[in-house]
Amino acid sequence: MQPGYGDGAPYEEPTDHGGPLPDYLQPGFDPHRLDPPPKSKLPWIIGAAVLVLILAALVVFLAV
Repeated sequence: MQPGYGDGAPYEEPTDHGGPLPDYLQPGFDPHRLDPPPKSKLPWIIGAAVLVLILAALVVFLAV
């Protein structure tokens, strides 16, 4: 029977394989501190163009 599974023997201590910890396990790591990617203005430009086209179509529809 394996130790620590009901036979009264203690569990084996996990072995430390060493090596550096990944960034998210480093003490003091804050994921929100990372620089956000630059925001694109393209969605705003596309949205404004669509809005202008809708308004122009509405004006033409009401003028007829």
